[in-house]
Amino acid sequence: MQLGLVRNHEEMKKSLEQDIMRHKAEEERLRRRNYELEKQREKAAMNASSWHSKHEEVAALIHRHRPFAVRLKCVACVCR
Repeated sequence: MQLGLVRNHEEMKKSLEQDIMRHKAEEERLRRRNYELEKQREKAAMNASSWHSKHEEVAALIHRHRPFAVRLKCVACVCR
């Protein structure tokens, strides 16, 4: 009886140790995945910032030249 309890205990111990090892491996895999996703997020944020600044530059350029385009339309209306 006691020998059976000891064997059962040892098997349970071995099973729990294997579970712990699997969980540690999963934790490491998730840490690496999280790191990769953080790098992707930072890269996307930099790209978004770059695109936003380019958009602002183009919008300012359009706004600066808009009065000229409006004047051209007026000249075209008068010439008809």
